[in-house]
Amino acid sequence: MKKLVYAVLSLLFIPFHACEKKNNHAAAYDNCCGTAPVADEVTLLFPADSSTTTGRIYVPNIFVPDTSAGAGQDQFFLVFGNDGVLQIELFRLTSETGEVLHEESHFPASLANAGWTGKMKDGSIYYGSFNYEVKVEFTDGQKKTYSGKACSFECGAGGFPAQNLPECFFPGQNDGEGSPKPDFPYREECF
Repeated sequence: MKKLVYAVLSLLFIPFHACEKKNNHAAAYDNCCGTAPVADEVTLLFPADSSTTTGRIYVPNIFVPDTSAGAGQDQFFLVFGNDGVLQIELFRLTSETGEVLHEESHFPASLANAGWTGKMKDGSIYYGSFNYEVKVEFTDGQKKTYSGKACSFECGAGGFPAQNLPECFFPGQNDGEGSPKPDFPYREECF
């Protein structure tokens, strides 16, 4: 009889637990795209020949990790820049609790190999809001630090606040020169 009672209670608990997990998963996206992406232009000065140019940096505020082949540029979270960027000195991503999710240093902007695929140290994929810090060195020696929040979203998982989507800027929405290009398409099928 005890086994029967335990089996019935277990069956009653499983649907409740599954709903609770799904609701917590959806809550992870509440703050997604609440912080604007980085889109900065820096005037670079070269006193030797009295010339100027512009350095550009773009850091998106959302990406869609995907382990399937051919998922495209939106599957990596990375820093984009033009030829006015000498290097990314530091690229650090942390969870809401401060756990380091990804860290790279001293690499050129727009380098996919330095981007984050969403994988954590244990091999699982991180979904939800996270923090970033990016230290940039421009070709004229100027250095700037950018920090903010971004989001890792599981394609098709549901629970994403639709009202936030117009404020989402994806990695694939860049012009190749360190600037956002919001009219480029993103993976709408994920939302």
